[in-house]
Amino acid sequence: MRRPRVFLALLVGFLTAGAAGCGPHPAAHAAADDATLMKRAHEVADAWPGSTAGQQWRTGYVPLTDATEWLPPDAFHNDADKVAFTSGQLELRGALPHAPATGTVRWADGTATELPLIPATQQFDDLTKKHSCRPGPCGRLTVTAVQAGTREVTTSRGKATIPTWEVSLDGYQAPFVYPAVTTPARPSIAWYAPFDGPTIPGLEQAGGWNAISPDGLTLKAHVTGGGCHKALPGEVYETDQVVVLIGRTTVPSAMEACPANLAFYPVDFRLSRPLGSRAVLDAASRWPVLLTPPSVYSFPSP
Repeated sequence: MRRPRVFLALLVGFLTAGAAGCGPHPAAHAAADDATLMKRAHEVADAWPGSTAGQQWRTGYVPLTDATEWLPPDAFHNDADKVAFTSGQLELRGALPHAPATGTVRWADGTATELPLIPATQQFDDLTKKHSCRPGPCGRLTVTAVQAGTREVTTSRGKATIPTWEVSLDGYQAPFVYPAVTTPARPSIAWYAPFDGPTIPGLEQAGGWNAISPDGLTLKAHVTGGGCHKALPGEVYETDQVVVLIGRTTVPSAMEACPANLAFYPVDFRLSRPLGSRAVLDAASRWPVLLTPPSVYSFPSP
């Protein structure tokens, strides 16, 4: 099963920095001024149009949401079902369908793209990969059918209809739905031209965009920081093609004892006009920031 990705490299960095526990901040600097932050955001925006990521955004298939799974309205009936499903405890009743090698993605403007189709066997294997059961023993769920379907998704090129696999479970009225076409690697720092911008004190990674205000002018995201940081109001740099999020935090003093924990601070980023089809980029990492709804697989703390 596919799950939301975690910023592992960033997490490792924080854990490494805090291996010895709390202590003075090792290298405190004054926070950068607005001109320095805007200069970095301007560089990030300028690098986008000629990058591989920018080309893929304009011509390829880039979902703007984490379109890897759609659960039915009645999922889950109880915690036991959730544990069984997330543990891969699925029993197939019947045979899996055969499918062609490619599937068609159709955009609202009438254009279409052929992409490799994920076989139903691979999709079922992904769902049944064994994971540890928590918080208790695993139950079993029965898959009564797997059949082809379609689903509309939002992409960097507007609305698109993609082929899907619909997985029906015994006792559930609607199927669990998964994309049947492969999604190209999401745009990342490796897609850009070389960029050796220095680390800027007070500029932190912005991500986790999970909502937009009704007027379309405020993106709700988070800024990543350490235990001694405090998030500052979000700023943006805008062009016709991109919106660059400038995530800012306070900079701890050199003598401040800071716990080595990774924190995510909610921040609003106000735009001057609706986002539209513009790409959202992060000034610190230069990564595109995609819509990432909250996970439905959270479990209460023991």
